[in-house]
Amino acid sequence: MGSGGIRRSASGPARGLRAAAAAAVISLVSLAGASADTIQLKDGRFFNFGKIHRVDRGYRIPFKHGDVVIPDSMVLTAVLLSESGEYEPKDEKEKEKVAKGLVPFEGKWIKKADRDKILKDRNDRALKFVDDLKKHQLWRNRYVTQTPHFIFEYTISPDICENFRNLMEAYFGVFAKSFGVAQTPQNGGKLKVCFYHDEECYYEVSGAPRGAVGYFKFVDPLELNFFYDRTDEYETTAILFHECNHYLVHLINPSFVYPPWLAEGMAENYGASEWDPGKKSLKTGLVQEGRVVVLMDALAGGEVLRLEDMMRIGDFDAIHYAWGWSFVHMLMENQRLAGPFLKYFVHLATNKAVKRVQYGSGKQTVAPDEAVMQFKSFMKLQSLDKIEEEWIQYVKNLKVATGRGYSLAGDWAMRWGLKHKAIKYFKTAIEKGLEAAHVYERLGRLLLDKEKSDEGVEAFRKAIALEPLNARLYMRLGNALYERDSGDDRKEGERLMRLALEIDPDDAYLRFEAKLKDLRKE
Repeated sequence: MGSGGIRRSASGPARGLRAAAAAAVISLVSLAGASADTIQLKDGRFFNFGKIHRVDRGYRIPFKHGDVVIPDSMVLTAVLLSESGEYEPKDEKEKEKVAKGLVPFEGKWIKKADRDKILKDRNDRALKFVDDLKKHQLWRNRYVTQTPHFIFEYTISPDICENFRNLMEAYFGVFAKSFGVAQTPQNGGKLKVCFYHDEECYYEVSGAPRGAVGYFKFVDPLELNFFYDRTDEYETTAILFHECNHYLVHLINPSFVYPPWLAEGMAENYGASEWDPGKKSLKTGLVQEGRVVVLMDALAGGEVLRLEDMMRIGDFDAIHYAWGWSFVHMLMENQRLAGPFLKYFVHLATNKAVKRVQYGSGKQTVAPDEAVMQFKSFMKLQSLDKIEEEWIQYVKNLKVATGRGYSLAGDWAMRWGLKHKAIKYFKTAIEKGLEAAHVYERLGRLLLDKEKSDEGVEAFRKAIALEPLNARLYMRLGNALYERDSGDDRKEGERLMRLALEIDPDDAYLRFEAKLKDLRKE
């Protein structure tokens, strides 16, 4: 949404950047010396701990307030040392290698001294890297990098930001080719993009209204604001595509504000784009499965938004985004309709013959009558009836193929406060085979809001099973148990909250929650 931003539920932690993100996320739990046990997860992250124990079908990491078990299915490699720091051979062949002074290390056998040196160098670099990241998480110490079209100011890892920089440059190129836009001194030149490492930093610095998880400020000085959510990179990327589209559309005519059905419909259309960081390629025009789920529900309930009614809405809300996306998507992806629609879109903002009206300070827009009249002229329509009929049939033919679509619909319902729908959508996503920690976490919060404590607790437990090193999930579960009347539950809740602080002692959200519960330091 323009300067209002995309909305999402404000509480809790926020598509294809997982590999880069994983490589940049280093465990802050413990960066021990060369005698520490090492475990590498399949998502690329390395963790060094004082001691890791091999257990049935996994690895156990002991903390003061409980153990964390990592299943084999998540582990790529693990090197476990004896209490003396020596590797314990599993069979005679390994004993022979150990006798020669060799130790296993990341899939091969090398000299112990070489292993120790590699680990020490790695840990030294990791400590320096983490210290640097912590320093730059203060906005006054933020990183600043320029690309051909953007100035990035950010507190996220430089590796993660590099992928977003590549994405946004590719996005600019694709849109500029289709719509003929360019940056000039008159429209502000390079755009400042502010990228924050977490939600609280984003709200504190950006000035974005609570609930707006992406924010384009279209008055001078122009700014794009986002925060990075490791637990759901898909959503972070989709929000970026949506909000950046408002900026790209702004370049067509900085003094013009499109009617909501065009502005949000176009942003939603590009919001379904996919970025491949390996190939550095961008696909646009994909189906917004989350919006399709919402439309399927609407049609099943006999709720159909008339086309002209949509064109006359002054402020989009909730389901309007789904209808707006579907209409613009149909126009953009139909070879017969795309050409005249693109000409109409640009014409509305640039042609002096279009009758415009004032919109705020120094801006203009078009009244609904003018927008409808111009649309019918460019699309060669006597009335909107025929294209409306084609649109509704198009919507009816859309299909949802994945649990991800229902998860996205759940996110949509959650951000608009439609809790019953959100619960239904998240449960359907799970039934369709989507096993994702963030889905269970959001479902858990919703269930607790509905006073379904047992179900909520079970959802948090399933989220932890999928992400056993996500400290916030332990805090969620701990909070849920702590609020029960049972003394045993309250005691277990406090233990889990303390465990969360052990896993990630640097998380400000966890420290805040601990302070609310008055958890005394031990």
